[in-house]
Amino acid sequence: MKKVLLVDDEASLRDNIVEVLTLEGFDAISSTDGKEGYEKAISNLPDIIICDVMMPVMDGTEMFLKIKSNELTRNIPFIFLTALVDRFDQKKGIELGANGYLEKPFTIESLLKIIRANIDR
Repeated sequence: MKKVLLVDDEASLRDNIVEVLTLEGFDAISSTDGKEGYEKAISNLPDIIICDVMMPVMDGTEMFLKIKSNELTRNIPFIFLTALVDRFDQKKGIELGANGYLEKPFTIESLLKIIRANIDR
């Protein structure tokens, strides 16, 4: 079973995504901020990380940089999830080395497509 780590501070969105991913056969793990997400990434070594950009404690960009600087986690695909639709922000995420960028609101189909495409690489 493939593990997906979802990091988002919005409880209802996080809970809905975890439920859908579980129903789709994934082992879905979640956290509420980048600090906790980073710790869960280290302890669970997920197959992919889906992470909001704007969060308290540690934002998604900071978490991404920590993930990529750690030998244990640097090769885990990382998808930014955000309501920021500014093309500059998207370009920044891709330039940092993220595997993708999913804008809120998004469809379940687009979420599953980006997860499967990156896990299958």
